[in-house]
Amino acid sequence: MPRTPLHVFAPRNTFLARMYVVLALVALAIAGTAVGAQMSKYPGASDYRQKRAFAHAKQKQAQRLLQAAKRAQITTASRRGKRSQPPKPAPPPVTTTTASTTPATTPPPVTTTTTTPAAPNPPPTTPATTTTSPAVTTTAPATTTTTPTTTTTPTTTTTTTTTTTPATTTTTPATTTTSPATTTPAPAASYLFDDEFNGTSLDTSKWTPNWFGGAGPVNSAEAAGYSASHISVGGGYLSLSLTNDSIYSSKLGKTLPYTGALLTTQPSGQFKVTPPYRIEARMYLPASGSNVANWPAFWSNGNSWPTDGENDVMEGLGGDACWHYHSPLGGPGDCASGNLSGWHTFASEVQNGIATYYYDGNKVGSITQGITTSPHYLLLQQSISDHHPETNLLPATVLVDYVRVTRP
Repeated sequence: MPRTPLHVFAPRNTFLARMYVVLALVALAIAGTAVGAQMSKYPGASDYRQKRAFAHAKQKQAQRLLQAAKRAQITTASRRGKRSQPPKPAPPPVTTTTASTTPATTPPPVTTTTTTPAAPNPPPTTPATTTTSPAVTTTAPATTTTTPTTTTTPTTTTTTTTTTTPATTTTTPATTTTSPATTTPAPAASYLFDDEFNGTSLDTSKWTPNWFGGAGPVNSAEAAGYSASHISVGGGYLSLSLTNDSIYSSKLGKTLPYTGALLTTQPSGQFKVTPPYRIEARMYLPASGSNVANWPAFWSNGNSWPTDGENDVMEGLGGDACWHYHSPLGGPGDCASGNLSGWHTFASEVQNGIATYYYDGNKVGSITQGITTSPHYLLLQQSISDHHPETNLLPATVLVDYVRVTRP
């Protein structure tokens, strides 16, 4: 059975403590008198055990009363002494765990990082965890101990901000590095030829309209002749138009039902290139359904055909975008799969007897037969053929964003 703590009977002031001592001494004297009286009842000490047990019980009771009085006096003195004691140093980190009940609203990282320096001068009653009576007064200062803990919240906020910024800063360059692989041009100093079509008219120092000054056409399978009036520059693009206007062809000696456009760097004094080289153009090709419409082309050609070779980088044939290299050995090549109408980049690299073709930066094929080292000039074209009426679209306009020539 649990004992009643002594502090329950402890007096609240010094006067009562002293009275307890006096009462204990009086009780001890009475106990001695009672023992003497009881001893007189047993002449000759016939039952020594019984008399000794009774005397021992009375002495124990008197001793307990005396001890209670002494403890009460010590407790009262210690309570008075604590009020005059100077503040104690900061408690060890273990004692600050009592503050965990109050800062329920603060996040876990705050209590972890700031528990030790939270209270530089805690209340003196905090370490009195061994005594049950002061435990009631400890709860009130515990609330004030948590006040410095909340002031450390900005420290956590600052740390989080500086940590996430590099993360956000570290993920943004990776995206920028991948994009320019196909879109960022080489430095202007490395271009052998470049036209971005940023003016308001065709740069005639670089280009000449039509096929050797006439309406053409280049191929007798074409159903359109060429006119310089179907070529324009504006808004950063070159425009090549195709209409159903008829035009007379002196080359064929007849009138053709459609009018298209062609320009070249052929005349003497304008641009020509020899291997190794890379020629590239970004073009918008009109669509007929899910196919490339009409007969657009981006190519290079030598002075003497087919001896000097013809490199068709992109040629719209029957709705597909195709590449070929023509020479005395033939005209091998192939067509890319899928719908390549709309905006796309078309390029060809010629070096070491190999012509390699890239659409939108992806290799689509290569040719190793009949590749020449002769100088080539550039051509852009918008035409039509009656051999593929299913892809015909009138009127239609091909747009060119740029033409660039570099060394691979």
